[in-house]
Amino acid sequence: MKFIEERSTTVGKMAAVDLGQFRQQLECSENVPSCLESLNALLVANSSAEVASDVLSAVPLPLLFTCLQTDAPQQVQLTCAVLDKLLCHLSASELVKHSHYVELGLQYPGAKVAKTCLQALIRLSGDGAIGDMILAPTMLHLITQLITIDNLQCASLAAKLLLCFSTQPDVLEAVLKDVWLAELGQLLTLSDTIRYRVYDLLVQTCVEGGSKCFAAIKTSCLLDSLMKDLGSNDPLVKMNCIEQLSALTEIPEGIDFLQSNNVLECLYKTLTGSQQDPMEAMLIPGKEVCMLQLSLMLLTLRYSQVLWHTVCACWCRGSVAV
Repeated sequence: MKFIEERSTTVGKMAAVDLGQFRQQLECSENVPSCLESLNALLVANSSAEVASDVLSAVPLPLLFTCLQTDAPQQVQLTCAVLDKLLCHLSASELVKHSHYVELGLQYPGAKVAKTCLQALIRLSGDGAIGDMILAPTMLHLITQLITIDNLQCASLAAKLLLCFSTQPDVLEAVLKDVWLAELGQLLTLSDTIRYRVYDLLVQTCVEGGSKCFAAIKTSCLLDSLMKDLGSNDPLVKMNCIEQLSALTEIPEGIDFLQSNNVLECLYKTLTGSQQDPMEAMLIPGKEVCMLQLSLMLLTLRYSQVLWHTVCACWCRGSVAV
């Protein structure tokens, strides 16, 4: 490639001479895929922040984002490859400056562009300015909606980014508690898959965020919706529900919540009911493994004296020794 072969001066001087040609080609929509391929090769060969800065000086982000306005898969893929390598060096202030283009990237069809933007936001999520940008209503809505898309990697990145803020009690109480939790409630109706992505996000928020976060989530009644799935006739739904509820035993507030909703009673009925209903036997699967699941919960819950008495009573009524 010409840029690298003629590398005889400083990076800054080469950028001033050669990168201007890239910009001109992109602005004129001239040989765009070839231009992007050359830019990507340059960034692969020179992965330093200095080179990335020089590229961005000559080929600004808005120009690169315009390259996404195409139906050509190759051009989109090359643009994302270039953006990946540039955004990983971008400062928080520069990313905030281009927040409009980040929003466009989160809305772009497919997952490639959204993943690129989410990774940049996660990297800089500890910066206050980035936090304010993410918690702005439009940006927060776009990120939340991404947990519903088919691409699991992109949905996981969106959930990871949301967890960076939902586990901060002050942020959850002041910014996220009302509108954001209401939006999550609406997502519960879309499908079983999406519903359990939402439940997983909520349970992780409770476990990692502590008592204040748990209280906010509990007040929203979203955990009550999770509890209803324990009575589902669908074995897979019930299995996912048990898994989520088991995670709540990691915090005292979660144990109290399980006790107040008679979760152990429900699990015991499920265990004994599998003898009469073949579909129930699919639950872990098998009665023996289900027994192990229940035993694990008992070992966790025994640290609460009140719950331990409840467990003993539950098992004794089934003529099973504790």
